[in-house]
Amino acid sequence: MACRCFLWSESAGVTKRALVAWERLCLPKVQTPNQASWMVRKIIGASKFIMNIGPANLSVFYLAYFSTRKTYNLLRGNFEKVPWKKLICNNPCPPKCLFIGWLAVLRRLTTCDRLVKIGIQCDTLCCLCSKEQEDIEHLFFSCSWSSELWTKVLSWIGCIKQSESWSSEIDFVTAHATGNLAKHQIYRMVLFTSVYFVWRERNQRHFQGVTGDLNQVFREIQLVVYSTCFLYKKLRNVGQEL
Repeated sequence: MACRCFLWSESAGVTKRALVAWERLCLPKVQTPNQASWMVRKIIGASKFIMNIGPANLSVFYLAYFSTRKTYNLLRGNFEKVPWKKLICNNPCPPKCLFIGWLAVLRRLTTCDRLVKIGIQCDTLCCLCSKEQEDIEHLFFSCSWSSELWTKVLSWIGCIKQSESWSSEIDFVTAHATGNLAKHQIYRMVLFTSVYFVWRERNQRHFQGVTGDLNQVFREIQLVVYSTCFLYKKLRNVGQEL
């Protein structure tokens, strides 16, 4: 107390005098400058929002109890929970596979049908099978090439299941493989890893004119899964049994 009083008023006694008022020190009193960057605008906007999240628009600084969780939820907003959340948040596959799988779940991969919709002219025939039009449902895993690859992967991990369209695969994994069991994590990992390698093969054929061997792609998927399982103690024994 004495130290604080001396720093503010050059006296050891309580003077109730400060060089700068607390309100002026902590709370912004000016509008956001027009030349401020987008980051500064976001910070100032968030600070104004936080100051008014208390009951009856009271400042948060005047509340008796402050909840970080409630403040975070108010800043984030309320969004509907998606059923495939655990496919992304609890998936041990490499980040590059996870990212491509996430885009596939959101249907944001730049497949030929999406390119045509945004005005880019291209050949919409699937370059993997050369039989049907390319879209997300066909590419994973209705295409004869990707279907054969996915069937080999399913047989390898001991899953007795037919290859289906992308929507059906997502419905299946969200219904049967979202737990914390090792076999569930393995399934989620091989799904997103397979999606990544199918997408890579598609891009190589489109942009480089290079056609990969299906068995070689399958061995690459196995290598990624084996190496990833070795990094996690929980998956190590299951990976050795594959």
